[in-house]
Amino acid sequence: MSMELHVLLKQSKIPSVASWSNAIRDAGLPLVIPHEFNIVTDSGWQPFRFWEISSGVEVSFDSSIDEEIKCYPALGPLKRHFDSLVSFRWGGDVDECAVAVLVASTLAQVVDGVLYDPQENLQQNGREALVMARETIAQLFPGK
Repeated sequence: MSMELHVLLKQSKIPSVASWSNAIRDAGLPLVIPHEFNIVTDSGWQPFRFWEISSGVEVSFDSSIDEEIKCYPALGPLKRHFDSLVSFRWGGDVDECAVAVLVASTLAQVVDGVLYDPQENLQQNGREALVMARETIAQLFPGK
């Protein structure tokens, strides 16, 4: 079974890899984004690293949130604030889960977006998403 997280954002706020990486470093999170990664044009499986673990997650960008609103009507009120969506999908692998949570939460923080977890029907702003990411990593990797 695959899982997914979505980040709703304004396309005009998509960060460079350098600014996104700086925000990750400033947050003290153990994630490395490849320098050549382009969130708009690179879709499908993308490699990431956290700590010394090489893993990845499936990434897709959509310049409209209309389809997602059809699937998840709770997102409807957010349409007036956001015009785009980045989705992160993974299977049951714990490393992939960690990557997805870290990448999605930091993106939500950097772009002043909203992280949406459809499994829980949960919407979080970037600050809340970073708290969730830290808690998730602590649960998945106790003692690190």
